[in-house]
Amino acid sequence: MSESVLFVDQRNTCLSAVAEFAFRKATGFRVPVSSAGISPADGYLEWRVRELLRDEGFGFELFLSFRSKKVSRQLLDAYDIVIAFNNSDLARLRGKFPSHAHKIFLATEYAGEAGEIPDPCGEPAGSEGRCKESFERLLALSNKIRGRL
Repeated sequence: MSESVLFVDQRNTCLSAVAEFAFRKATGFRVPVSSAGISPADGYLEWRVRELLRDEGFGFELFLSFRSKKVSRQLLDAYDIVIAFNNSDLARLRGKFPSHAHKIFLATEYAGEAGEIPDPCGEPAGSEGRCKESFERLLALSNKIRGRL
């Protein structure tokens, strides 16, 4: 049986959502996966994320129905592995949910790499290349994470 994965960042409109979709792609949509935010924004994916996902071949209906959600104890209970992207979010999650700390990991460390993954969203126009780079890195990490399941 495959383990389930929850990706968490601050707003759940960019990096965690991109990771969710990258992981779906890497696993052929066969592993339960979702995303959430520590302090989620209102609802929808950022425009450059929608464009990136469209360019990566995801159907419009998949990300059109996406709504950001807040990480909660119940949500953490439902997933086997919880992935954060930077040390700040990792510390917040482990501090707020100490009983779940054993299953909360930094994405790069879980994939056997070093460093953090910066969130390129919320940056000014013209930074679309960084969003694409993050997607490509998340896709590569997703393959490594999938290999550990």
